[in-house]
Amino acid sequence: LLHNKWRNMSENKIYDVECEQVILGVLLVSPNYQKKIFNSVDKEWFYEPVHTQIYEWINDRYKNNSLVKYHVLNREFDILFNSIIKNPDYGTTLLNAAAGCVDVEDYVKELRDLYVKREIKKVVEGKDRNNINKVFERLTTLNELSKKATVNTLFDAEGGVNRRIADLKIPDKSDRFIKTGIFEFDEKFGGLSKGQLSILAANASAGKSTAGLQFALNCAKAGKKVLFFSLEMGESEIMNKILANLCNINSFKLTTGNLHTAELQDIEELGKQDWLRRITFDYTTNINQVVIDNQIKNFKRKCGSPDLVIIDHLHIMRDARTHYNRNEELGNITMDLKNIVKESEFAMLLLAQLSRKDKKLVAENINNNRPELTDLRESGNIEQNGDLITFLFRPDYYTEKAMQGLTGYELERAKAVYEQTKNMLWFLTKKNRNGSTGDAKTNCYLEYSRVCDN
Repeated sequence: LLHNKWRNMSENKIYDVECEQVILGVLLVSPNYQKKIFNSVDKEWFYEPVHTQIYEWINDRYKNNSLVKYHVLNREFDILFNSIIKNPDYGTTLLNAAAGCVDVEDYVKELRDLYVKREIKKVVEGKDRNNINKVFERLTTLNELSKKATVNTLFDAEGGVNRRIADLKIPDKSDRFIKTGIFEFDEKFGGLSKGQLSILAANASAGKSTAGLQFALNCAKAGKKVLFFSLEMGESEIMNKILANLCNINSFKLTTGNLHTAELQDIEELGKQDWLRRITFDYTTNINQVVIDNQIKNFKRKCGSPDLVIIDHLHIMRDARTHYNRNEELGNITMDLKNIVKESEFAMLLLAQLSRKDKKLVAENINNNRPELTDLRESGNIEQNGDLITFLFRPDYYTEKAMQGLTGYELERAKAVYEQTKNMLWFLTKKNRNGSTGDAKTNCYLEYSRVCDN
């Protein structure tokens, strides 16, 4: 089972020289990270023998309180790189690798994960692979290691309070929310909190992808970096939605390609907007949380940490592990995503579906159709793992579906309700671990792939 968990990592990738160089480079120049790394990394995690040798050498001096920055202790390091490693320029190579490091903890986690993968490979291919007891014991150990935090998570309250006070004194650090650009949502709930898993749920075709894409566009316009995983839409469909939203062109016209000259000119002008570079899309199908984690790491290395990660949507994802039922599977997926975003500098928005059960429409009381937490599809573990859970509620969505089976007076009454509520949308926040719950109103125009306040 553990072998299945890792099979979706990059094909045949069992080590990463650059990752090892980054960690060693950080050890040379960043004393603040030395304790964290030495307390969490074992020398066996390094694949390259020369890197194991360098790590042991630095660790020995750390234990003896004789390790300082690389440029200060030139003579000691000359011995290491000239006499032991026999490559006088390798110290510079390590420093250059560390210069691009955004978050060393990500590199430590990858180093650990690749070590686990190599060890699993040894178990399933080794001479003891038919010895059930030995295989079970080793895989159990590796399973515990794979779930273990890569840094020391213990801290005392006094230190934690003082660090938080220092953070709050820095204006850029005090804002822990990513604004969605929907005024009432941001005003009531703050936005999407960094380091937390937010879930936005709706019925199929009710507008959750449109809302998620609107959040992405609003954040990018505000100067934020967005990573959008689209498991359901391909590049053409995503681009059609963006063009419809920003150029005020009906989505159907973009699908057919039947555009006027003025509309084509507007599209050409849009292509010159630099802020569009801040949104990166991944529309890989059959994606799981391991692939998402790796793609976030790749994004960090190239662009720095994203501000917002959006996944569209949960109920398409599959976990490589074996489960008793779908509820357990989705619980494991959401827990893994929660662990990915925890303690990060970005917010994560996970889109999800509601159960396929529409409540009977009562024209006089449209609120009978308002979603509840129990309406989440395979809801138990999803509800538990989500930090913020919000539902899209569009009265016209339910009214339009109900009108299909009505006639006479009932049909006329339903039409009246439809006209009164057309294009209205509410965000119904039913769970908010660190804030208030309630409703936030805005508008939705699906034909233009737009969610907006006016």
